[in-house]
Amino acid sequence: MGWRGLRLALLIGLGLELACTAPGGAAPGAPGSPTSPATPPASPSPTVSSSPSPTPRPSPSPTPMVWQRQQHSFMLKDKEIRFSFLCPKGWVVIVHPDGYLVHVQNISPFDHPADVPGGLSGGFVKISFMLDPKANPEKLQGEDVWINGIPWKQTINAGGISGDHSMTLETVRDGMVFRIYTYITGTGGKGPLFESHLATLTQMIHSLAFEPTVPPERPLEVPPPPANGRPGQP
Repeated sequence: MGWRGLRLALLIGLGLELACTAPGGAAPGAPGSPTSPATPPASPSPTVSSSPSPTPRPSPSPTPMVWQRQQHSFMLKDKEIRFSFLCPKGWVVIVHPDGYLVHVQNISPFDHPADVPGGLSGGFVKISFMLDPKANPEKLQGEDVWINGIPWKQTINAGGISGDHSMTLETVRDGMVFRIYTYITGTGGKGPLFESHLATLTQMIHSLAFEPTVPPERPLEVPPPPANGRPGQP
């Protein structure tokens, strides 16, 4: 080989060496080259823990209300007016001995709501049955309603001293005004608690039953007056 051939061979070899060592010119078969792509390591599969979900507990059923019948009477000079009504067991019944009045309420009497243990979280409900001999039977006011075949005058109020809901029912019994008054407070005037109390009062009103009016019973040791007004001769 002459001098020119040797020089040409040196130039060719130098060019190949520069091509292999240039930036980005990875040698064939090297990792990352087009002919030998790098394979990324396989990612481990995520572990999914399957813990059993808690079984939901069924909601407790509301305790059914137990009812009992209350017997009462208003004693006048010449007659005794007897009546009865259904009352939820556990409610407080207050009979006023100095008047013709019977109160029934869901909690014990109190002077102020702050005096009630736990507050009025369950609301306050009261119904009163009363006889008003001084009221004029011909001046009853309100809307005409019929309950168990008896005509009543009904008045409904709400707010202020009337609480969430109050209602007055009046009828004439043996020439005198017989009155029912209901009162609900501490319920907001709506919602399940209010509707439950209203339904209870409605059932109590519809359960009211009057018995035949009778003369007052006399003690056995006192003989009845004679028909002619004079004492009998021995």
